[in-house]
Amino acid sequence: MPAAWAEAFAQLADDPQLREMSAADATHRIFLHQAALTGAVLRRLAPSEMRELSPAYNYPILFEEVYGGTRVYDSIEEVTTIRCMAVAEGRDVRYRGRLRGPADRLAWLDEHLP
Repeated sequence: MPAAWAEAFAQLADDPQLREMSAADATHRIFLHQAALTGAVLRRLAPSEMRELSPAYNYPILFEEVYGGTRVYDSIEEVTTIRCMAVAEGRDVRYRGRLRGPADRLAWLDEHLP
């Protein structure tokens, strides 16, 4: 699998449009390796072997506020994992007091996110 991943990454990195997008947007550049891994894995799987995870995985907190999405992601009550790209991008996301969920999870976020 590492060879397939490296080959997929090289193909993506050689694509002029992806190179341009990556140069213009750090997020595209940062996740190019994940796109390559996804492609390498999906080429090896039959559709019957694939499973779509529920929306509770990789739940994008405050996505609509930061990126203009139409769905509101403000509750972590039934969430398995979250992501907050805005924090990774260094944006000032004011999530405190705006998310609903179990007090212990909200406290953990307060302790671990800026």
